[in-house]
Amino acid sequence: MNQRLHHPNTTTLIAAWERITDKPEQFGKPPRAAEHGELMANLFVIDQVEGLHWVFRSAGSFIDSLFGRSLIDHEFGCLWPSADRALATTFLSSVQIADRPGILRTRCETLLGETARMEMTLAPLGQNVSPLSKTPRLLGLMQPLEDFAILNHRPIWRQRLTALYPPETGTPSRRLRLVSTRS
Repeated sequence: MNQRLHHPNTTTLIAAWERITDKPEQFGKPPRAAEHGELMANLFVIDQVEGLHWVFRSAGSFIDSLFGRSLIDHEFGCLWPSADRALATTFLSSVQIADRPGILRTRCETLLGETARMEMTLAPLGQNVSPLSKTPRLLGLMQPLEDFAILNHRPIWRQRLTALYPPETGTPSRRLRLVSTRS
């Protein structure tokens, strides 16, 4: 990913994710909320239910205010119109399979037609970060790319995909190990 294209908070989240997942024994526990406090209201966690749907398990206060309701226990796919839903959920699978972060860009709309742009980062929470989780889980960040006051404090009704930055696959997944023997 060319990080110059992305919001600085996106870069911060990806760096923290890499620090946690690449060398967990070196860094110990995941960063505390105080280390990245400005991001906490923009974070969410989704996990896969029955291998099909991604459901919100937590969402920060900023996200709740954007959508005018709590997203906990709502399906991730409900945020997208049917034309974008399949692409967005396939993107989640690519993040899970690649075991690397990916980024979506969206255009958010209110019922009265006001629009604003947002960047959504998704990163897998594997065994190193969440050893108690038995289902695939993703950490997400919703980051406005412009002042959301443009929406006049109205909740987001829908969002449309404007860009996808899939996970980099240049390096093998940390889950894959090559073993060879001479027989």
